[in-house]
Amino acid sequence: MTLKGSFVSGKFIQRMRRCFTTAQGLPSDRVLCLLPDGKKIFAGTEKGLCAFDGETFTPLFETVLTGAVVRLTRMSNGAVAVASGKTVYALCGEELQVLRSFESDVVDFCEKRGLYWFLTTDELLCWDPNKQEIWVQRDLEHGRGQCLAVSDSEVYVATDGSLSVIHGKRREWKNILPSFSDMPAHTVRALSFDATGYLWTGSENGAAIYDNTNLWLTPDTFAALPRNEIRRIVFDRHGNVWFASDIGVILLQAGALKYFTADRWVPDNSVRDIAVSDDGETIWAATDSGLSEISCCEMTLRDKADLLEEINEKY
Repeated sequence: MTLKGSFVSGKFIQRMRRCFTTAQGLPSDRVLCLLPDGKKIFAGTEKGLCAFDGETFTPLFETVLTGAVVRLTRMSNGAVAVASGKTVYALCGEELQVLRSFESDVVDFCEKRGLYWFLTTDELLCWDPNKQEIWVQRDLEHGRGQCLAVSDSEVYVATDGSLSVIHGKRREWKNILPSFSDMPAHTVRALSFDATGYLWTGSENGAAIYDNTNLWLTPDTFAALPRNEIRRIVFDRHGNVWFASDIGVILLQAGALKYFTADRWVPDNSVRDIAVSDDGETIWAATDSGLSEISCCEMTLRDKADLLEEINEKY
């Protein structure tokens, strides 16, 4: 609108970003996984685990978690599951306990309906902690384990060469192969269920959606899907879809793709993981060269002009 010959725009959403590296306290610039915890965020790096409280990074259990932390998952009891090497730990307050150890490296973990699902490079195991018994144990077929997704009725596991599912009361193991289905012929590295129960997959050749029967939507049939290498898929509370990719962070919003690339938004285009705050206003990106925080705020054109002037004066 106009007021006495001047244009008044009001406030609009503006995205800001902060980047963090070892110079700001990260154990390693190569960040592999993230987990938001209110105003705090946990970051798993190539050299251990740390927590960021908005101001500083604090290394956690440096004498135990000395190697790469590859997965962080919130558990129903409030603890944080930490996958590192051949072990999954439970972090609860100031204590770190071993949940389970394996003969091969752990690549993913999920808790569903009180059951713990562990995926290693060689096997899938489901453990009932209440009954202290193994509910499912399967050797993987068609290559090394990549990632895991668990819904109320099905469990999907991606390996180098197939997508496998355990379903039914008998917990049968079924393999979905590109040579016998419309599944894209690429190694799946990301799995995530949306709110309607559809399975989203990410591979080196983009994202795809599977309806759990025989329908596959790919970038060739659904133009809104990215074609870049996808490492992680996250849904926020507004229905938006965030992708960790090899060209930065990709946002699917209202049927359109938006790209957050280096060096403007992330310190490196090789993004390994994404975390979204509970209100959907802050996005964290784990990259090979550090960590990026992308936040939203409302500002007027005057506010933005003052901010840019401050930056100009500083640099």
